[in-house]
Amino acid sequence: MALYVLSGNSIITFILLIISLIIVIGLFLATLFSVFYHRFMYEKKYRPKFDSSYRPRCSIILPCKGIPQNFEENIQSFFELDYKDYEVIFTVESENDPCVPVIKKVIEKNSRASLTVAGITTTCSQKNHNMIAAVDIAHDPEVYVFADSDIKLSGDWLKELILPLSQPDISVTSGFRWLYSSTGKTGELTNAYQNSMLLVLFSSASFFIDTGLWGGSMSMKKKDFDELGVRNYWAQTVVDDMSLSKLIMKSTKKSLMVSTCITPTDDTLPTIRQSIRWFERQVMFLKAYQKKAWVTAILLVSSCLFYQIWLPISIIASALTHRTFIGMGGISSLIFVFGTMSTTFLYPLLGKHPRLLRFLLLQQLSLFTMLIGTFNTLFTNTVKWSGFWYKLNFKGEVISVKQQ
Repeated sequence: MALYVLSGNSIITFILLIISLIIVIGLFLATLFSVFYHRFMYEKKYRPKFDSSYRPRCSIILPCKGIPQNFEENIQSFFELDYKDYEVIFTVESENDPCVPVIKKVIEKNSRASLTVAGITTTCSQKNHNMIAAVDIAHDPEVYVFADSDIKLSGDWLKELILPLSQPDISVTSGFRWLYSSTGKTGELTNAYQNSMLLVLFSSASFFIDTGLWGGSMSMKKKDFDELGVRNYWAQTVVDDMSLSKLIMKSTKKSLMVSTCITPTDDTLPTIRQSIRWFERQVMFLKAYQKKAWVTAILLVSSCLFYQIWLPISIIASALTHRTFIGMGGISSLIFVFGTMSTTFLYPLLGKHPRLLRFLLLQQLSLFTMLIGTFNTLFTNTVKWSGFWYKLNFKGEVISVKQQ
């Protein structure tokens, strides 16, 4: 009854209030769960069950393009791991890529490293194409490990990432990247917020529906990789992690997010426009391989956009007309704005945010960029990524590749 009064004694505004509460409470609980999982549950409940002596031979596959921030330092960290039996295979699309001289310099000092040139893709994403080329020359691994070159590893990264594979029922593990802004620029903070929200969503998805992989730190048993036909599937799809998630969900295999492999980096995108495009691409991958989740995201985004826009409308309309702010349904928007903002106060428990105050003040703008990026996926079936345009069919298969 109190909620009905608070909504202005209207069935429409009452429904808006209930939806707003559901969104806010759901997001807060998901964030709280992520904090609990990464700070307590994984290390206290799951990690002690694994065999700490598990040391299979690993092939680390490192697709590279261009020269990201701290590139040489990052790739050198792959040779400073507290692990004996592994190789590192660098894979690029072209010998002329600017990253190649740096890779060769590092390879000269590390006998366990090699480089393969994949050539230009015609049937899948260039990243998938590069990784397939590396898989084809791997030297008898028990475990494939896939990583990105924009992260610097800790010495225990590899043994922690593959540790859960010691259990027979776990086939895939995934870490994550924790983006933060060291400068406090608006675009960087926006990108950091997007990444923080993705960690929350991926953590919940990984735990409750056995999906939510991140290709930047991912390992998989070779026998399961072969059994599921991952190589052939990647050869026709636009992304590695979300397509693999689809295969895992359709099988009896299990995946696990590894809290000890969340890697912090300040390699954030500098502009809001770039951050919107980056997030749009992440949602396009969801659209291609997790359609039910994508439809849910679109419905959720439509609601969130409404609440963000309706708040200023309610304030202005109540000031200029006889309608009250409550009667206009403004309370539901107010609850949404302050409720979603309150979840942001939990993010420092997941990872550092050096520019925390500005990060908090920009929360609604950052959320708005996510909503716009998600909404944009309604109008395209093309993924734009690193100089290529990939047109997809309904199944998420690449039907044409065009270089920009």
